[in-house]
Amino acid sequence: AAPPPASPNTAAASLLRFEDLTVDDDLPPVERVVRYVRSGIALQRLVHVKMLGEAARIGGTAATMDILLPLLPPLVADPESIIRQHLASQLLPLGLTCMYDCPPGQTVLADVLNAAAKTPTTNDYPTGKLNGVLGGGGKASERPYHPAGYKVLTGQ
Repeated sequence: AAPPPASPNTAAASLLRFEDLTVDDDLPPVERVVRYVRSGIALQRLVHVKMLGEAARIGGTAATMDILLPLLPPLVADPESIIRQHLASQLLPLGLTCMYDCPPGQTVLADVLNAAAKTPTTNDYPTGKLNGVLGGGGKASERPYHPAGYKVLTGQ
């Protein structure tokens, strides 16, 4: 008797090599996300989608806009709902890194959330003024918007 035909899962599994199943932990976060977020293995995509916010923080505004944002369209349509859900949780840190001129290695997310918690209104956010929470050793300071990043997020 002939063996049963291979299922799509069996065929896909037989095409995987050891290199496909391993992750290079020595890569910097932005390069690692770029390499593995397009993996054919859902678990690898998931782990690296969860790293998008960290990669944005480490890479800064320019790397986020030039490298990370172009990775998002296929992830939005990913067949795995868990990947789409975790992608949604990464949009805030990605967006804030784009919107504010954020050098590599610095974060704006915690600063923005702290400012929001300390102020009764967010009316100052459109001006880029975050009520002295950002930098300046407690003095009133501003983190300027990144002109291209602000436009990407707001369309203005």
